[in-house]
Amino acid sequence: MNYYEYNADGRIIVHHSRPDSAPPPDPTVGNAVIVVAELLPDMYVDLAGPTAEPKTSLGASWSKTMVTANGTDEAVLSPLPVPCTVYVDNNQYIIDDGSFEFSADTAGDYEITVNEVSYLPENWVITAT
Repeated sequence: MNYYEYNADGRIIVHHSRPDSAPPPDPTVGNAVIVVAELLPDMYVDLAGPTAEPKTSLGASWSKTMVTANGTDEAVLSPLPVPCTVYVDNNQYIIDDGSFEFSADTAGDYEITVNEVSYLPENWVITAT
C-alpha cells in the first residue's frame, strides 16, 4: 500500500510504501494519512475529499523583472491565488487581492518565491538597480 502523510493545509509531508498486509503508518500529531494507488511527484491533498491531486502551474507572471531602486518603481506579479503567501528573500507577505507589488530602496537581486499547497513552486529573481 502507498500512503501520503499530509498536514492541515493538504501539503504532503512524507510518503510511505508498505506491504498490503502492514497496518497504515501512524501520522505525526496534527497530520493525517491517505491511501493512494501510486506515489507520484508534485501532488497535494484536496481536503474536500480528501483526495490526492496533482499540483498545477501557478500561471502568474511579472509586469517586468527590473525596477529602479528608488522605493516607488514597482514590478507586479499576477494573477495569484487568494489568499497566498509570497516570500521575498525569506520575508513573507500575505496576498489577499491577487497581485503582489514589488519595489526596493536598495539595489540588488531579490529572490521571490510562491509555494502554495495546490500549485507547483515558482521562483523568480527581480533586480533593483
